[in-house]
Amino acid sequence: MGSLVTIFTIAVVGVASLILHSFNMAAVTVIQRRNSFNFPHGTGKLENFSSF
Repeated sequence: MGSLVTIFTIAVVGVASLILHSFNMAAVTVIQRRNSFNFPHGTGKLENFSSF
């Protein structure tokens, strides 16, 4: 029973990590592709949110 919980926990952490890394890559891609003038107040919120 203990090993099953450990494997499940590792799987959940792996999936969560994959989702977060995908979002980070998408956010950095948006920041790099678009002209910085499209963000009148800067890209700080998007950069800070993707740094988690």
